[in-house]
Amino acid sequence: MMYGSMRSACGRKDSADSKARDADKMRKGPKIRVEFTVIRGELHVGVDSNGLADPYIKIGKPDTARDKTQAKKWYLTTPILPKCMRPEWNYSKKANVWPGRDYNLIVELWDHNVVHKDKLVARGFLPIKYGYKEPEEIQLSLTETGAREENEIATVLLKIEKLPEKA
Repeated sequence: MMYGSMRSACGRKDSADSKARDADKMRKGPKIRVEFTVIRGELHVGVDSNGLADPYIKIGKPDTARDKTQAKKWYLTTPILPKCMRPEWNYSKKANVWPGRDYNLIVELWDHNVVHKDKLVARGFLPIKYGYKEPEEIQLSLTETGAREENEIATVLLKIEKLPEKA
């Protein structure tokens, strides 16, 4: 019985990680440098027992080799804003992204919980494209995760700005 990774006919190791790297390399086009800004959000339903939430947003790169609804890497996580239904983050971070035909970033709304594990509240997908000439503001609808029908749970206002190559 063999354990570990197998070597292919070319002598290279085959593994889930190498397949994921290969999928990343096969993306269409070169990377671009962008700045994400999470401006504000609005939750339509309370999450905590007090009817409020302790929200934060995560923006991530999908795992193209496995499940495109799960993030492989997080580009940005906003600070937690306690007891809030209309958070104002104005939080920015720069990242390299690879636009492509089917390339959507994952945007997730989480509720922080001091006692238990943080809870994933809603999720949406943000398409990335090459054509950013001016900063673009996007109102993104986040829907309930795992629901049969897509119920809008929250909205978030994002800004994407393409940066010069050396930024």
